[in-house]
Amino acid sequence: MFLKRKKANFRELILRLNLCLEIAEENLYRAKRYVENLYANYLAMCVIGDGFKALIYMVEISEAEYMVKLISNVCLALEKVIIRLTILSEFYDVFSAGFFKEDFEGLRDIEISVLKFGLTLIDDTRASSEDFITSISFDLDNYQLSPNGPVAEI
Repeated sequence: MFLKRKKANFRELILRLNLCLEIAEENLYRAKRYVENLYANYLAMCVIGDGFKALIYMVEISEAEYMVKLISNVCLALEKVIIRLTILSEFYDVFSAGFFKEDFEGLRDIEISVLKFGLTLIDDTRASSEDFITSISFDLDNYQLSPNGPVAEI
């Protein structure tokens, strides 16, 4: 059985994306607190002199900081999409309000311009997500663990 897809308007999409953004920001806050706790545990192990546990905490800190960076990038991407959809919805509301009821040729031109704007928006979003993925893959190569500190960049 196939599920029927309900058409969602821009406002509904924006509301759902705002909800996703709130959840992502809450997870970002929790992840930052987790990193702080890991740093405290790492320092405690260094003070005690347990190098093995300190190394384990160092690895965990590295992974947690990477996740914080990813979540913050997701939050920024969601904010960017919300802003773009808000702009697009305002254009759509203005041009579909019925100002040009008799002028069908003018409506067609406006629909084409809105379509071009939407395609440009999609291309920009795709390009920024490709840049984001590329930067993540480069960042993975730049980080290396060191026993002298939690994370050392090369």
